[in-house]
Amino acid sequence: MTTWHSILVYEEHYFNNFLELIKSTIKEEKKRFDKICKNFEKKKENMSVDELNWNEDLLSDLGFEFSETEQLLYRSLVISIFIFIEAQIFALCKHIYRTKEQIFGVEDLKGQGVIKGIKYLEKILNEKFMKERNIENDFNAARIIRNSLVHNVARVDSNNKKFILKYIQNHPNSVSLNGDEIILNKRYAEELISLNVKICKIISNNSEILGRS
Repeated sequence: MTTWHSILVYEEHYFNNFLELIKSTIKEEKKRFDKICKNFEKKKENMSVDELNWNEDLLSDLGFEFSETEQLLYRSLVISIFIFIEAQIFALCKHIYRTKEQIFGVEDLKGQGVIKGIKYLEKILNEKFMKERNIENDFNAARIIRNSLVHNVARVDSNNKKFILKYIQNHPNSVSLNGDEIILNKRYAEELISLNVKICKIISNNSEILGRS
């Protein structure tokens, strides 16, 4: 097994463990919240109006805190996976420049982010980097989601909303929008881990073709 393959297998294992930790944390937090709700239901008949209002406000705050914690955990995983994908794409770009004596490197291209890396690979390899349309669509959705999380407080801008709405139609149980805000769940995390594996196999295959050990 090559060094590159070893890295990919390790990271896949890491992300799966990360997801299991998230699911376990959410399960425990939900159990705690449900216990508080049940306790409230038992006691609310004996509460004064002021006590009832105060406790209902508290439950509302706790429910909001739970949903925010859930989203924070899934968002952190999504960002981590995308950072890894981006880093591996740029590593392949730099490997090609270093070992194949190219005239220009990825840094010489205009643009920014992972799209610049893909553009470089397609120029050098003279073919599409992601040949399968579904992988390319899933990657573009992941890129938009990542950029929304990092740069726009999880809100999809108007330029990308149509694309994301179409993506949601094809993935109804993994991503949703609350207004313009992206809502993630474990299904999307699992799909992104799977996408990471597919893209990393593309990277690994290209590295082998180019003679990377």
